[in-house]
Amino acid sequence: MLGFPFTTFACAGLVRLLIPVFLVWGGCSAPRKELVIDTGRIAQIRRVAVLPFADGPGANAVNLGNAVAGLVVDRLSRSDRFRVIERSQLKSIMDELDMKASDMIDPATAAKVGKLAGVEAVIMGSVSQYDFDKTVVYIYIIPVVSWSYRVGASVRIIDVNGGDVIFAHSASGSSSADYTNAGVRAVDKLLAPLVGRTN
Repeated sequence: MLGFPFTTFACAGLVRLLIPVFLVWGGCSAPRKELVIDTGRIAQIRRVAVLPFADGPGANAVNLGNAVAGLVVDRLSRSDRFRVIERSQLKSIMDELDMKASDMIDPATAAKVGKLAGVEAVIMGSVSQYDFDKTVVYIYIIPVVSWSYRVGASVRIIDVNGGDVIFAHSASGSSSADYTNAGVRAVDKLLAPLVGRTN
């Protein structure tokens, strides 16, 4: 399982007292909902590369973009719709060009890397949300704690021939287990228009 760079108290929280519930909230805003898809051109895409995603804001989000990009690779690899090149191959190309993940925000630059990698499209994105709710309910004098973790992200698919955006989507996922499960659900929603849902 891919791990997320968080501890339980990854984000600074705001404490509110609700009788008899304590609610702790922390994090960042949810992603803006959007869906752009060029179905005709998407249908022609088979071989793709997934670039490192941009991290979310804050010191605790370091390497979060890589974690979400890894979940995207995993989801696409389990479908019959796309062939995903190895991330090590993509990293070698970026190293040769002396490029970092932060250089990939421009679709034209991403398309250039995609052409060198021999793919038809590149997938890029960013993390826009990571937060949690902690609820403590007292039953008599016994505290019962529940957590809700949330991860949100945005994704774009760039056609390497021209650098056009042919797919864009934003989504978020939540889980009572941990951030990894929340990320899996977010990616499942992100890619659902392309490869369907798994849960």
